[in-house]
Amino acid sequence: MHSTAYENWTNDQLARAATHERKQYEKAAIDLIRSELEKRKINSQMLADFEHSTSNRPPHRTKGTWLMPRLLNRKQFFLRWSSWLVVFTAGLIGIVLALPDSRELREELSLFFLLIAVLYKIGCIHVPRARNAGLHPLMLLLFLVPLVNIGLYLFLFFAPPKRSR
Repeated sequence: MHSTAYENWTNDQLARAATHERKQYEKAAIDLIRSELEKRKINSQMLADFEHSTSNRPPHRTKGTWLMPRLLNRKQFFLRWSSWLVVFTAGLIGIVLALPDSRELREELSLFFLLIAVLYKIGCIHVPRARNAGLHPLMLLLFLVPLVNIGLYLFLFFAPPKRSR
């Protein structure tokens, strides 16, 4: 008879392997674990639970990247917002100092720099923080309303993270 790699494992080791392999989505390992569970005559409810836990759904993206995070907590938001402000101010001053004679080129470069900076700020700083605070990202359109944007900033700076479901 064909032996599996999991044949000599305890039920506890097998359960831990199933959890690990579920996260990695290795179909061959999941099939081996399933066959070992069937061979051990584990009851159908436990097998159904295992089947449910190893469904082939793609993993949900929760972290993002360093440059484009999916979520930001209050401290990360403050640090990124402060860094953005320093880099943005230094960039505009650099453009003005580097091009003192060419007004048109200076204005065009300043507008281009402003566009890139604002797109980064909205997409990679405000939206992840809004998600973390439980605010729908479309609510960030309130930044376009004078005086309301101050309240929105205060909310993003001080709102606790929304609890996971």
